[in-house]
Amino acid sequence: MPFYYKLKRRFKPKERSRVAGKIIDLRAQLKKEIPRKLVDDTLLLATWNIRDFDSNKFKHGPRTNEAYYYIAEIISAFDVVALQEINKDLKAFSKVMDILGKNWDFISTDVTEGTSGNVRQAKRRYSYW
Repeated sequence: MPFYYKLKRRFKPKERSRVAGKIIDLRAQLKKEIPRKLVDDTLLLATWNIRDFDSNKFKHGPRTNEAYYYIAEIISAFDVVALQEINKDLKAFSKVMDILGKNWDFISTDVTEGTSGNVRQAKRRYSYW
């Protein structure tokens, strides 16, 4: 379960109450839709393309502090989560990890530079007889 003790420092009282209420609603919805975790019986695996996490590449603005809490709540409903498109700058992702707490860890792969999607242009070799 994520750590929400920092809500007190990151939000004003009125905002904090609203965010906490939305987290409670989100948790209830996740409980309805995601199978129950059983330590010795299940492994809940999720994959999520979070699409250019906090890069503002598509001009929708950076993620809000509120959004990090919702993302953390969703991640916490699973045992293992594969996130795609976190990007090179891990500052925003670090905020989510901070909310998730020390019981969560991550492994990352390198960033795809240049052509997106790991698509490589094949070089054709011609053999002449």
